[in-house]
Amino acid sequence: MRAKKTSKTLKVIVTIFLVVLTFHLFPQEDRQDTNIALISAVAMRDIQKINILLANGVDINFHGEAGMTPLIIATYFNYPDVVAHLIKKGADLQATYVRRGCRSGRFTALDIAKKRGYLNIILMLQNIDARM
Repeated sequence: MRAKKTSKTLKVIVTIFLVVLTFHLFPQEDRQDTNIALISAVAMRDIQKINILLANGVDINFHGEAGMTPLIIATYFNYPDVVAHLIKKGADLQATYVRRGCRSGRFTALDIAKKRGYLNIILMLQNIDARM
């Protein structure tokens, strides 16, 4: 049991070190990789890595290669825990993406949740929208 805990702690320390090192060694224009790391952390439901990246200045509203923000990706994969966390951290609820090959315009996280029938996320996003 202790070995697992030590291994997990070591992984966290290495991740923090790599993120901090990236921010100190590379200029702003080379930080694209850390933004992509946030997209990856969201897709893997890795809240701990999301926190580390955001604490080190990664843009929570970054649009990835497909044009999706971390919030939109978490919604698309039906990760209500990640959606709630990103909202708490300040994700833009009105951020949109244009789905390739779709003529009907731009989609927000709420639009995606409605289209895919993710009731928990729909209610969460509507409640946040109503409070704003």
